Amino acid sequence: MWRALISHHQSPRNAILIVEVVSESTGDFDRGEKFARCRQIPTFREYVLIEQEKPQVTVYYKLEPDVWRMTFFLGLDKTVFLQTIDAQILMSEIYLNIEVPDQQSNEPDDELLETA
Repeated sequence: MWRALISHHQSPRNAILIVEVVSESTGDFDRGEKFARCRQIPTFREYVLIEQEKPQVTVYYKLEPDVWRMTFFLGLDKTVFLQTIDAQILMSEIYLNIEVPDQQSNEPDDELLETA
């Protein structure tokens, strides 16, 4: 559905936060073309990708016009913080009643991304 919206330039116009559930078939599109289009929304500040097959969440947060911080959460014991809405969500709640392997990691990994 998103591909149709994007191709017709009907993507969200005032979004500050967009959350996507990523499947194996949509992952490349969600991380690539869709994210690039979303970054064109002036109000857009945070992009959350929730993996369908494993307890993994990636949060992109806009620091400056072309600089995004990427925080990677892996494992049901982590807590995801969404800055735009000042909320914390337990990974175990995101994946409640879903069978996924529990993958443990130390702390979330942060990385800065510059986009053009």
